[in-house]
Amino acid sequence: MSTQLGRLLIIRRPTGQPAPADWENVCGINTTNFRILNDIIESKRADCTDRAKPPIRVRKYGGKDVNFSGSGIFDDDVAGKLLADAAVNQTELTGYSVFVPGYGEFVGDWLISNFEFSGDLDNDMNFSCEVQASGEIAYTAV
Repeated sequence: MSTQLGRLLIIRRPTGQPAPADWENVCGINTTNFRILNDIIESKRADCTDRAKPPIRVRKYGGKDVNFSGSGIFDDDVAGKLLADAAVNQTELTGYSVFVPGYGEFVGDWLISNFEFSGDLDNDMNFSCEVQASGEIAYTAV
């Protein structure tokens, strides 16, 4: 197995064009993080034959969630404003893809749960955001 470049972990938007031009990277993101979150349902069960024994903890999977976070230098062109505008207008990111190099692609609809601008006197303005799945996400392995 080979290592993968971290810069290839990216969120992409559909262009409406046929492959290979069917995806466009959401620009400006320099640092990325993709999480797969599983709810764990826990219960305790008593031993039916010997009630004096301590209960046994039983765990199983419950719900599942995925989210993507990114940060970078804010660019005020159309592509750069895309996530900020979606956050301000509470617009769903329909049919977007998170591509995880060497692993797979997660496609579905996403909501921006938070968006932040930051800056200081000597550097470019930065942004950070968190994008959460708003429903079923389709996974395709690479």
